[in-house]
Amino acid sequence: MGIDLSVLKKEQNLADVDDFDFICYVAYGKKPLTRAQRAKNVMKQDFFSKYSDDAKAVLEILLDKYRNQGITEIEDTRVLSLAEFEAFGKPSRIVKLFGGKANYEKAIKELAEALYLDEVG
Repeated sequence: MGIDLSVLKKEQNLADVDDFDFICYVAYGKKPLTRAQRAKNVMKQDFFSKYSDDAKAVLEILLDKYRNQGITEIEDTRVLSLAEFEAFGKPSRIVKLFGGKANYEKAIKELAEALYLDEVG
């Protein structure tokens, strides 16, 4: 008895909207933001400045993945095995760009939080 959000979003012409925004739209009538709009809002913030150039580049690729596919794509560390990340080395080396796995996971959590801020200050 599952609900296929992708089918419902297509029926409402909201396929490019994040699942979170779609649920808020259905449940509360809140105007949804597209994934592209949320990614653009992150770019307006001072989010990337605390990272090295390579770590920033990894996060920008992850943000692009979110823009095209959604939040679950960036939360799984297996994403680091995709071709887009080959220039940075294996996933274990990419994680080291952030100072280790705990810091990488923290960066991803902070990216997700930045994506879901209501307003850009």
